[in-house]
Amino acid sequence: MFPTSSRQRWVVIVWSLVSGIIHIGWEGSWSLLAPWLAEPWARHGWAQYWTLYGLADARYVHADPFVRILELVTGTIVAALNLGCAWSVLRQRNGRGTAIALLIASVMEVYGTILYFGSEMLNGWRNVDTGSFVHTWLMFFGLNTLWLIFPGWCIYEITSHAIGLRRTVAVESRRGAPAVSPS
Repeated sequence: MFPTSSRQRWVVIVWSLVSGIIHIGWEGSWSLLAPWLAEPWARHGWAQYWTLYGLADARYVHADPFVRILELVTGTIVAALNLGCAWSVLRQRNGRGTAIALLIASVMEVYGTILYFGSEMLNGWRNVDTGSFVHTWLMFFGLNTLWLIFPGWCIYEITSHAIGLRRTVAVESRRGAPAVSPS
């Protein structure tokens, strides 16, 4: 199944690990601590970890409920799927179940990113510091666009591979050859 080449394997492993760790370390933890991060003391010490990103997107400073739920889902479900996929591919157990888990995680990441951008766009970019190139284009758009690019690539590769297998099975069955089982 997917990934089919060693290069694809390593891209999936590295991306899934990075994404899973960020989902747990950044998003999951923020969604749980968000109510306390709106307090003035949170701009100092360990809590500054999250409030610095609030310079690019103020929803992180005032604990926006929509973003909290979105980040809680990605910080738990998607993180678990990503880390499980990385482990499976690393152990070369990349069968149908791994491909399905990676597809689900990737669709959830693309969907979540579209909701993340879209909700702010519909609010007229009220929470984004559009006056700063770094905050807007590097932190807000640049970093978050990674969750469109890599998962989008995974979705494309998995579906292309599945469609290719289905076509191979159909062609083989028309020729009278034994069908290849898509595993």
